[in-house]
Formats: sequence, structure tokens, C-alpha cells
Amino acid sequence: MRVAGIDIGTNTILMLIADLDENGKVLPIADFHSIARLGEGLNQSGIISQQAVQRAIKILIDYKKEIERFNVEKYFCVSTSAMREAKNSQEVIREIKVQTGFDVLVIDGDLEAYLSYIGTVEDAKHSVVLDIGGGSTEVIVGEQDKIIFRKSFKIGAVGLTEKYIPQHPPTKEIIDKIKKECIDNFVSIDKSLISGNVYGVAGTPTTIAAVVLGLKEYDRSKVDNFKLSLDEIRKTKELFLSLSIDEIVQKLYVPPMRADVITAGTIILEAFCDHFALPEVIVSDKGLRFGIIKYFTGKLVKNC
Repeated sequence: MRVAGIDIGTNTILMLIADLDENGKVLPIADFHSIARLGEGLNQSGIISQQAVQRAIKILIDYKKEIERFNVEKYFCVSTSAMREAKNSQEVIREIKVQTGFDVLVIDGDLEAYLSYIGTVEDAKHSVVLDIGGGSTEVIVGEQDKIIFRKSFKIGAVGLTEKYIPQHPPTKEIIDKIKKECIDNFVSIDKSLISGNVYGVAGTPTTIAAVVLGLKEYDRSKVDNFKLSLDEIRKTKELFLSLSIDEIVQKLYVPPMRADVITAGTIILEAFCDHFALPEVIVSDKGLRFGIIKYFTGKLVKNC
């Protein structure tokens, strides 16, 4: 069966087209990544702006063409933090349906965390998934194909940027405030749970890995499973702080609509590693869109 999983996030819209083999294994065929910044201004206004809706619709129309081009049999479209928080999410969903034909399912933070885990982890070892999104961050712990702990925190790269960083670079005082807010959230997690393989998923860790690797163009084969040390995270944060947004784009090849939020995302990742004394994280290019396909095709991890 050829299927597609679409993840409408606060900052990005991702689509994975894949085949499923007889054992339910996801075999990627094509992967798409576009930035819509659906959550732009959401913290202040409480709504998703019409400009953001139109950016998302344009991307989804393009994705629909790819679904037809690749002869996809089934597709599943979910949305996360921005749609959960917005007062006008139902109106946005209706507009997307009318203009693209996609039925968008808004999932809660717990299901988002679960899908990120099953989309990332492919073995039974004790593992942790840290999913840093635009509007929220999920932490999920599993072992022997069973979820032990999962929690969604209302800290994300876009949200923290809009709250604390009106101008780049932020001052040390602002950086400390962001880090404190992150740690104030993470203290609710039992430290003994954060062990084994720790995976960082979504745009923040993949972007940092690409910068560390010196990639001018994103290369999934080099980024996926890259071991990113805390020292490299710190050095990359300092590099971002030393540059303007335009320079982050031009010199480090970070996409323009990610460049302005990557510093906040990096602080979240650094705060997590610091709080739990992690020397490194494993960068994963999988995550939620893989989990969407597994979950909605009924190919669930046993006993979860």
C-alpha cells in the first residue's frame, strides 16, 4: 500500500510518501518539507492569521499534486499545537477542506507525543524522544515496545521566540529566562527515565546537525542518526548568537523562516541536555509523519 502522512505543525508542514511492506514497515518514497509559520502571531492574537492560512493552503495544494503524481492510495493529515491553541481552528480547518480537499484532524499533545515516538524508535530498547516543535515540545519514553511516559509542554521554538526575542540576537538575560522556563517544565520529569538512546526530532536538531556537518543543502542520509554532542549544541548556539538572521540564512544555509526561531529551539535542546546531564542526542529525521502512517494504517507498536 502506498500512503502519505502529513504533519501540519506550528512552523512547518511535512509530508512523507511511503510504501508499506507486508510487515507494516514504512519504506520512504518521497519526503517534503515546507515552512508555513501557521503559528505566526498566535501568542498575541489567539488566532491563526489569514496570511498564514493562505501560506498553508498553497503548500497543501502542492502536496495534493504530489499525492496524485505518486499514486498514493491513502493519506492522513493531522495538525498539532497551533491548531490546538487557535480560537479559529475550526474555521481554518473548513477553509483547508474547501480549498484542498484535505480533512485535517487536530490531535492532542499526548497523541502527538505517542506518534512521534512510534515514528522514531524502531527497537525495544529503553529510548527517549525529544520532539521540539514550533508551539510545543514533547518528551516520550518507551521500552520493550511500550510507552512508559509521555508529556507535552507548551514551549516551542516559535512561541518562545515571539515571547522573548523581538530582536536577534537576544541578551544573556533573555537567554537565561528562556532556559529557566524550559527547565521549569522539564523538572516534572523523573530524571531516572531519561536514559538509553535519546533521540532529538524535528527541525531544531536536524538544522543544528546540518550546520555542524557544514551542509549547504539538507541531506537526510547524513543527518539521520547523527550523534550531536552537547558541546556542539553549545557552540552552534553561540554561532547563531554571533550572527544576524540574514547571516544565519546566507552563511549557515538555514531556511529563512526557520532562521529566526532556531536560536530559541537550540536553547530548548541545550536546556534539556543540561538538566538531564546528557552528553549527546541522536538526531532523527523521522518522527511524527512516520508515526502518522504507522498509527492510521493500523500498524501499531504492540502493547502501547
